[in-house]
Amino acid sequence: MYSSKKTKFLNILCIILALSPGLIRLTRHHFPNVSSNSLICVLYITAVLIWLTQLRLRLLRKEERSYLVFAALLIVFLMVIRTTKYIFIPENTPAARYIWYLYYFPQTYVVLFMFFAVLYTGKPYGCSISPKWKLLHIPALLIVLGILTNDLHQQVFCFLMEPPYSDENYHYGKIFFVIQLWIIICLAAMEVILVFKSRI
Repeated sequence: MYSSKKTKFLNILCIILALSPGLIRLTRHHFPNVSSNSLICVLYITAVLIWLTQLRLRLLRKEERSYLVFAALLIVFLMVIRTTKYIFIPENTPAARYIWYLYYFPQTYVVLFMFFAVLYTGKPYGCSISPKWKLLHIPALLIVLGILTNDLHQQVFCFLMEPPYSDENYHYGKIFFVIQLWIIICLAAMEVILVFKSRI
């Protein structure tokens, strides 16, 4: 596919913006008066917004574009709540803990929405994916509910001390590994489908 100079420039800019937070984390101890979390949030959100602009211009199929837009907005949501936790919420409070739990809502659904977008790849216009695929919302919702109710069962994060719980003293429970398996399966399925359709 032909890419204009503007597209190439924006692609390179996105890569630079996405890699910059790593450099900031390595050097932030040299700048103690600068909020590295705020800067990282701005860099990631800028990269996502550029990506969104590219999606809207280059993807003509409405369904595929919509799922990727939802995924991008969830990434923005993740960066906003992460920054809120570290800047505005006191450590080791219930609010900080539940925002931490909420990280896994976008992580769970981003891979699902991207998987749905991949299913539309190569399909003729007017053709939809099977409604059965929408049943994947059920395990995704159960995963999110399992995380948000962790204080009741501690099967995602098992805290090593009594309340107030600390997000530094814990080990992983069974549901945490289910989450990781969900992400790996979704990513692997996307890769297999894309490779297969590319061969065709």
